Amino acid sequence: MRPACLILFLHVLALPVAWGANPLIVFNDSIVIDGTVIQVEAQVRFDSLPQSSARPAFDPTWSVCAMTGVGTDWAYWSGQRDVALGLEMQWLKRTLHRDFRSKTTVWVEGTLGAMLTSNVEVDQGTFPDSLIGFLPATSNQPLRFVTSQQFDIGTETDTSSVTTIRSASFMPYAALGLTGEKKGWSFRMQAGIQFFPSSMALRIVLNEPSLTEPPFVPGAFIEGQVLPRFESAVGYRAPRSPWMFRIHGTALPGAPQNLWVGFGVTYIKDAD
Repeated sequence: MRPACLILFLHVLALPVAWGANPLIVFNDSIVIDGTVIQVEAQVRFDSLPQSSARPAFDPTWSVCAMTGVGTDWAYWSGQRDVALGLEMQWLKRTLHRDFRSKTTVWVEGTLGAMLTSNVEVDQGTFPDSLIGFLPATSNQPLRFVTSQQFDIGTETDTSSVTTIRSASFMPYAALGLTGEKKGWSFRMQAGIQFFPSSMALRIVLNEPSLTEPPFVPGAFIEGQVLPRFESAVGYRAPRSPWMFRIHGTALPGAPQNLWVGFGVTYIKDAD
């Protein structure tokens, strides 16, 4: 009896030593099934090292977009389109829903950006006192103004070409929105605010020739207003590609050009 107790005592002393020397502990046991003894080994590993993710908390997204103005009636008069270049960076991106089976992801995003615009205008200082109205541009003729002068022998009416100019402006903006992507196709909707510099003025309103109505209505200065901004975009990117191509539509109520459409490219990573 004493040798058996001694062996049991030595096993008990060896347990703490084995536990501290190796984190892999092997437990042996046996069960009896239909009179047959079966040995069972169970291995348990204890790992207390912290697990860290190498993926950054935020992957910046960059976009560039070329746009043309399609709002107001200024292109009807001048025959020229306003153009703009849009640059933006997402400063917030949080996943709301992800389904790997259907390859669907929805995330909320915040955007900081700016528009560099080139709007077509005319110099009001070149208009003569005898101006009575304007004739819109055609495929063969530029924008023209019409003058009328009264003489003793009658009325003389004449037309002259209007010299158009372009004014450049820098307009920063900030927006929040939602983007959904499924199998490479995406749809984005955003709303925000856009700042217009104090040097920007609303364009004049041109009128057709008339002896009773004013030939034009002068444009008022915006004086550094902050105006609303709304945007929607449809895009596509190939599988495992960070490059997305998008068609944009932007509405800027109250701006000299209130509606823009464009095509852009975005460097984007999967939402976290």
